[in-house]
Order: sequence, then structure tokens, then C-alpha cells
Amino acid sequence: MATRRQAVLSLVLAAAMPSTVLGQPAGRPRKVGLLYFGSRESIRSTGRLEALMQGMRDLGYVENRDFVVVERYANGDLNAVAALAREIVNEKVDVVVSTGGQSNTALRQATSTIPVVVTISWDPVREGLATSLGRPGRNFTGLSSVLDDLFSKHVDLLRAVNPKLSRLAVLVNPDNIGHPPLVKNIQAAAKSQGLRMLEVSARSAQDFNGAFAAIARDGSEALIILGDSFYVQHFADLAERCAKQRVISTYSGQEYPAAGGFMSYGPSFKDNFRRAASFVDRILRGANAAELPFEEPVKLEMVVNLKTARSVGVEVPHSILMRVDRVIE
Repeated sequence: MATRRQAVLSLVLAAAMPSTVLGQPAGRPRKVGLLYFGSRESIRSTGRLEALMQGMRDLGYVENRDFVVVERYANGDLNAVAALAREIVNEKVDVVVSTGGQSNTALRQATSTIPVVVTISWDPVREGLATSLGRPGRNFTGLSSVLDDLFSKHVDLLRAVNPKLSRLAVLVNPDNIGHPPLVKNIQAAAKSQGLRMLEVSARSAQDFNGAFAAIARDGSEALIILGDSFYVQHFADLAERCAKQRVISTYSGQEYPAAGGFMSYGPSFKDNFRRAASFVDRILRGANAAELPFEEPVKLEMVVNLKTARSVGVEVPHSILMRVDRVIE
């Protein structure tokens, strides 16, 4: 009887132990790569990295004992990200956590064998990361944000805030392959409401000057900033430029209004990073990334910065405030 109890206890303890301990040589932590197209500062200031690490801790992992993180940051430099992807591959990591369409593309070109967990992807199939969301079929899995109508809702929100809105601008990164289909959706939504849409682009901080000069010349009263991890590191600058030109603006992640932007509506990207840990765990336990379905957003959040609203001279309607998940005063 004692022997049976001991055997059951051993199984329970084994199940509770982090996967990196199981079957691994003593003292050999697993290597988790992290390729982020933005900056080291922005992944920390937005809480995204901490969310990933908390997700690992929640699963029983201890950093430097069970796993180590091999970090690489492109700082929004498309020319750098390919070399950084190769560096991570050469480190012989067990799995890579990737953020940014540019990072995903670089890793797709750098390896077809090392599992990659994507934290944000507007469409893994269009990006060439998966044959389908349910069965990726390649070495990529993770979190998808396939919400084709998300930014058309941004058009609706901006129009609700300013019923007299007539001209709308969209900020895109020419290097982000996920942006063109989103622009088409916004253009269709704008046209249906009788709005004129202006597309402006920026792939570097220097490009912001030209983009906002074009917005001023056009007389655009609102701006939709498309999702890009390079833009994340410049949220404060973008918010300040919008306020100076009295332009109401939106982004898909709540980090933007937290940095002074007007409004956000979309998935919680911090939650994506936390959820990415479960993919890392399953892969370290032996799961095949090709068979792990991409997960879609479980919740959309709306955040409004009322201080910014006052600075640009708009009053947020009660109908919007009733739907808001968080208000920044």
C-alpha cells in the first residue's frame, strides 16, 4: 500500500513540476528566444515583457533555473531584423517568441524547424506563417488578431466622437505586410460614411514629420494608427503630434491612450503576451507547433483618454463612455 501511495505521489509531483525540469539534464535551462521589432524600452514600458514572464511563472517556471531568454530588439529597423533572426537561430534556442510582422517574416526566412510563438499577427495565413488557423502546418503558432472589421469600427468610433468628421488619415508602415488589407477595409468603411481617406506612411521616426505635414495640408481631423511594434516605441511622440494638430486618433492597443493618445479599441496585447507563455510551455513539453491552433482574441477593450480629449477640444459622447472599459482622466 505504501509503495502504491508513493507512486501516486510521485506522479502528482511530476505533473506539478514545470515541463523544463522533466526529462532535462540537471542544470540545463531551456532557451527561449525573443525577437521584438520594436525597442527594449517599449516592450518593458508597455508591460508586455512582464506579462510574458508572469505567464511563465504562473506555469511554474523559474527564470535562469528552468529557462533563459535570448533577447533581440530591432528598434524598428527593417535592415537589422533579418540578422537578429539569424542570431537567435544560431543560439540554438528551443522556441522563439516573436512580435511584429517584420519579425515574423524574418524568422520564417531564417528557420523552418525551430518553433515560433507569435504574440500578434493580423493574419497568420496571409503572412505565410500558417496554412490555416486551426492547423498551422508549419513551425509557427500563437495568437492571431484576424479581425478584418476592427478598423472599420475605429471609423465608426471617430465619427461618433465627431459627427462632422469629413477627412480621415491612416498611418501605415510600408514594411508591414499586414497593413494593405487593413487600409482597404478602412477605405471601404470611410467611403460608406462619405469620408475622404488619406494614407500617410512612416517607417522611421524621421518620416513622422512628412506624414503629419501631409495630414495638416489635407485638413484631416482624425487619424487611425495601424498596429506596428515600431510605432509602440513612439506612442508619446505620436500622441503629442496629434494633440498639437488637434487631431483625434485611435490605435488598436490600450498602451496608446496610456501614453497620451486619444482612444484605443482592440485586443489586449499584454494578455496576448501572457497567453503566449502557454504555447511556450506546450512546445517545451514536446508539442508540435504545426498542430497547435492559433488562438483568436477573447476580448476587445476600449480605452479613452479624457485629458487628451479636452486638449484637442472634443467632448466624448455619453454613448461612447457607456461602452468604455477604462477611462484615463
